[in-house]
Amino acid sequence: MILMNDFKAEPPELREAMRGAVGRVLESGWYVLGTEVRDFERQWADVCGVAHGVGVGNGMDAIEIALRALDIGPGDEVITTPPLPACSRYCAPVRYQCWQILTWLLR
Repeated sequence: MILMNDFKAEPPELREAMRGAVGRVLESGWYVLGTEVRDFERQWADVCGVAHGVGVGNGMDAIEIALRALDIGPGDEVITTPPLPACSRYCAPVRYQCWQILTWLLR
């Protein structure tokens, strides 16, 4: 079996960094937002070469924020990649907003 998140397979330096980050979060008591998230957002923005980064809870949040940022709304058409149709079709923010979904299947 190939594990999706095999912590033991990571390089020792990365495992120690992860343990340190988790320890800082546990010690701070800030499980949502807080300095660790702020620092991650800043560092990720630097890596991407952009002014700001926004950490989200999951991919659904990311999709909703991206669609809202682009002012996508009712009656608009969204074309997705093949791995995304199920998510797009059943994604609560998309369904809730009644956005029309067109899945572009590349074969």
